[in-house]
Amino acid sequence: MHGYATFPGIQFVRSADITFSQGISPSRCTLEIAPQPGNIARTGTLQFIFGDTTLKFPDCIVDYGSSDFNSSGELWRVYIFDRRYKWAWGQISGSYNHRFSDGTLKSDTEKTPQELAKLCLAAMGENGGDVTQLPNYVRPLVDWAATPPAEALAELCDSL
Repeated sequence: MHGYATFPGIQFVRSADITFSQGISPSRCTLEIAPQPGNIARTGTLQFIFGDTTLKFPDCIVDYGSSDFNSSGELWRVYIFDRRYKWAWGQISGSYNHRFSDGTLKSDTEKTPQELAKLCLAAMGENGGDVTQLPNYVRPLVDWAATPPAEALAELCDSL
């Protein structure tokens, strides 16, 4: 099935290619486009449309663009990151799940993995994330001091 891509301010998309990434790194899309009249939006929703199916990526950002000249004329390339580009900023601090010398948990520092993940997601500006697949029976020691929240979340998930 032939599909097409759209992004605000872009009228003539020649081809689209997206590299999906999992984890905290943003996916990257390359749009090859004809020279455009007017301005291309800096941010917006990137869409891929295949018949009745539309994949939407809200809050994307144009990272940069380039242009080439060939026998067919001028061709522009626009590079777009999904919303995870925002996860590179911010910080989270906190100290959780400390223990007494006998190994028992200090209850005033207790947080479940799901609670820790929710703290990270909130610091990343993400709402409504599903953390139910994280185990809740362990209490990992966490000491975050101005840690980028995406890195804190990745480390937490990797440890579990």
